[in-house]
Amino acid sequence: MKAVGSKGSVRAGLLLWNSGIVAICLLGFCGLFRAILKVRLLALVDSQLTDRSVALVKLWNSIPLVARDAVREELGSGQIGSRLFVQDEDTAHSPPLPRPDESLTGIYRPRAFAPDGTSYLKGLNDSQLDHAAIARAFKGETVHSTVFIGSMQLRVITMPVQSEDEVPFVLQSARDLRDYNAEISEVTRDLLRCIPVLLIVSVVAGYLLTARAMRPVRDIREAADRISGENLSERLPVTSNDEFSELAETLNSMFARVDHAFKQQAQFTADASHELRTPLTVLRGNTSLALATDRTAEEYRVTIEKTQITAESMSRLVDQLLLLARADADQKLFEPEAIEISDIIEAALESFVPEESSRFRVQVNGNLAAFGSYSLMQRVFENLFVNSLNYSEPGTPITVVGTADEANNQLRIEVSDRGPGIRSEDLDRVRERFFRSDVARSRHAGSGLGLAICDSIVKAHGGTLAISSIVNTGTTVVIMLPGKSTA
Repeated sequence: MKAVGSKGSVRAGLLLWNSGIVAICLLGFCGLFRAILKVRLLALVDSQLTDRSVALVKLWNSIPLVARDAVREELGSGQIGSRLFVQDEDTAHSPPLPRPDESLTGIYRPRAFAPDGTSYLKGLNDSQLDHAAIARAFKGETVHSTVFIGSMQLRVITMPVQSEDEVPFVLQSARDLRDYNAEISEVTRDLLRCIPVLLIVSVVAGYLLTARAMRPVRDIREAADRISGENLSERLPVTSNDEFSELAETLNSMFARVDHAFKQQAQFTADASHELRTPLTVLRGNTSLALATDRTAEEYRVTIEKTQITAESMSRLVDQLLLLARADADQKLFEPEAIEISDIIEAALESFVPEESSRFRVQVNGNLAAFGSYSLMQRVFENLFVNSLNYSEPGTPITVVGTADEANNQLRIEVSDRGPGIRSEDLDRVRERFFRSDVARSRHAGSGLGLAICDSIVKAHGGTLAISSIVNTGTTVVIMLPGKSTA
């Protein structure tokens, strides 16, 4: 239940993030669209006012200078004002420019102002719509501005009228922005109507996409629920090449390693139980036999000696298992000390009887100095030498070659015999615990832990152990160890 709740919260979180981002994007788009529309419509209004004002300026400039005073009086008296300033196709029925308290509609009659702020047309008492714009216009600048007269919003153009090198008056025209604002408001309402619809569509689409995206997670969870200690062979589905598939492949690799470790542990436990069962059976048989009837002192001594031999065998087996367990747990197996591999080889050979040690041909090239454990490395070579003696033809030589690679600061020790060799299908398994090939079982009774222990000890020294073999020719074991300066 906890896993399902977590999955739901992730889906809900993704859906909320998706909806929030879409909502912000929609609001941003609508705001940007509205702003661009306002700028474009306002530019259109300015263009209309500019065209009309330019036409009036051209008309004024076409009047001869000697006649302009008379025209000013006629315009001020209203005799030709409508024909000169507002009688055209667009504004023939436009109302005169109102006072601040009058109703404003459409495009209004232009006004002309002298430098002193009064009406340039004689007889009129027009008020200025934008005082600051008039001051700038007398400096030669055409000004577009937005002003409010009462509750009405006007777009105003203030344009200078040039006469030779001076500005005798400026022309100020205005247009009501009610239709402009109405258009902006209508577009804004339309956009606001669309936002909920688009948001609902995005939420539904987001839900479907999120459900589809989370489907591999559900499949992985269901497959993971089927995996247990008794069913580690189950694997997660890998159906595509996306990130979830990479996660599934990574988890499958981990499950494979866990499965392998479980199988190894189960096999190790079974083999250890089997190996311990035999000496325990011998011990129990010897003691039961000794206690069954009265025996002589010599018979008791023989029984005790057999029991001691069996106990020592069990003790060695337990010691080997403990060593492997400590190596598996990455525990420190020894305190490093300076050692000479050649001395260790010599000591290992001394543990054999002369008939056995005489078969070894030892060759040392260079100084085989390293850091490690004398006793553990001696165990390594004793195990290798025992294997060579047990699995090689009697009387055949066993070669031990030690070489110091001073350039790479590496030590190489080879142990080669002339035995039956190891089959290729067994070569990768000979270092497994309790593994013994059919040839090994037929020639010698052992625990099957020797090479596993050798491999663990060599790895603990920072080295490697490699095995190569040719059937009916012989086997070579190569140990590589770091030299003294890098150990």
